[in-house]
Amino acid sequence: MDKENNQWTRLDALSSGGQPEDDFVIEMRENIRLNTTNETSGRTKYSFFIFTNPISGGYRASALTKLDVEKMIFSTFKPNGANVEVNFFSIIDDENRKAGLKLLKSLQHDDSLELRVIVGGGDGTVMWLIEEMVAIRLNFKKCPVGCIPFGTGNDLARCLGWGGEEPSVLIGTHLNGLKGLIRKWVDASVEDLDIWSVTIETYEDGGFKRVHKSIRNKIEERFLMEKDRESGERKTIKFSKKMCNYFSFGVDAMVGYGFDKLRTGSRICNKTIYAWEGLFFGTLRVNHLLHRIEEYKETDLEQHNDLKTDDSTPPPQDRSIDKIEYSGREFLLYPSGLREDTPKHASIIKGNPSVFLCLNVPSYMGGAVNPWGRSKGNVGVTDVANKTLPDFQEQNFGDGKLEILSFSGPLALGMERMMPGQGKRVGQTEGPFVMNFKRSDHLNKPLKTYMQIDGEYFQVIAPKCVRITHARDIPGGKVKVLVKH
Repeated sequence: MDKENNQWTRLDALSSGGQPEDDFVIEMRENIRLNTTNETSGRTKYSFFIFTNPISGGYRASALTKLDVEKMIFSTFKPNGANVEVNFFSIIDDENRKAGLKLLKSLQHDDSLELRVIVGGGDGTVMWLIEEMVAIRLNFKKCPVGCIPFGTGNDLARCLGWGGEEPSVLIGTHLNGLKGLIRKWVDASVEDLDIWSVTIETYEDGGFKRVHKSIRNKIEERFLMEKDRESGERKTIKFSKKMCNYFSFGVDAMVGYGFDKLRTGSRICNKTIYAWEGLFFGTLRVNHLLHRIEEYKETDLEQHNDLKTDDSTPPPQDRSIDKIEYSGREFLLYPSGLREDTPKHASIIKGNPSVFLCLNVPSYMGGAVNPWGRSKGNVGVTDVANKTLPDFQEQNFGDGKLEILSFSGPLALGMERMMPGQGKRVGQTEGPFVMNFKRSDHLNKPLKTYMQIDGEYFQVIAPKCVRITHARDIPGGKVKVLVKH
């Protein structure tokens, strides 16, 4: 390529004795600027920004960064065909990522462009980039997000129609694999995805443990720590994280935590570890942990948890009623077993579940498909007179609601893949809501449980409460995503 004259050139990869497809002319150059030549004027212009985590998928995602180009231009010759430019960035390269986001922001007010953001990586990488986009105040209505699944679970990618595994051909001969992906991105619909904020708080004698891999690849458990003016460092007792897929506490999170500790390079060994952790080790069930769950107005929640927003944060959505009702009742849940302080209008959780799951998308743990939809008619709450409550509405990941399911025993979630419908519908709420936990066990010792947010696992000692709200630094608590139907 002639860098001095900055001339557009035909990509050499199209040679090798063959000819490019007649619907694409492929051109590229090194600097980042739109192609404004006359031959492409009058057609819809799509500008794709691909941010890739090259270490995802066992480094298979690095095929996109190894192209070693900043931009490709695709010009179609079909009637009403679109002109497409594709920009490539590495999300783990701070300078490169920031340059891409800066360029993206500079173009978001250009009405002649259809901007699209594509993330090559797992669901965690998608959320990482969404957080980066929020930080620089990008307009998600102008910059919807799609994905190329390179993660382990890829639950979000599955729900958006992009599948649970990376494409069998990512680049391909004459770039045919990449061109096929581009066609799908152009044809994808743009829909809402709710983003939630989960804040977990422990009592003063509690804390959070996570599994870490040291520089020497040694697996160890560590408390989350934070800076302290007096002691220099102390255990974290309040932890917040955005959520796009799900939150849970119980045996599923315990299994995931144990799996992180014992993970091996063998898939067969990993599955054995999963089974061992689930069958032979236990954690406290919902009745032993949970005091009650209740829904708040935004204003009440601020008083309850001391969470405040700064001037740069959009104001919370208006809540004109004290509590949001479902099935004609206030969203107020208690574990089974009536107590003197149980209100007459409370809903009671059936049985003593081992897993309590708040679900935003119709996929769980890498392929348990639509657990809410497949539990239709299986309601897991009663009124105080032990009468089962009416069923709930169907799930939609952009309707502003979370679905809450319970699972009875350690094997229930495993069976969900083979025999769907193991879950019981407990609630459906717009939030914000708070899960309050008991202070101690029957021996007056701090309780211990396991929790997870989008597949990130924690051991939680002396849990106090979990607060779930719409992400308050995202207007409406929603982002726009690309959905393949």
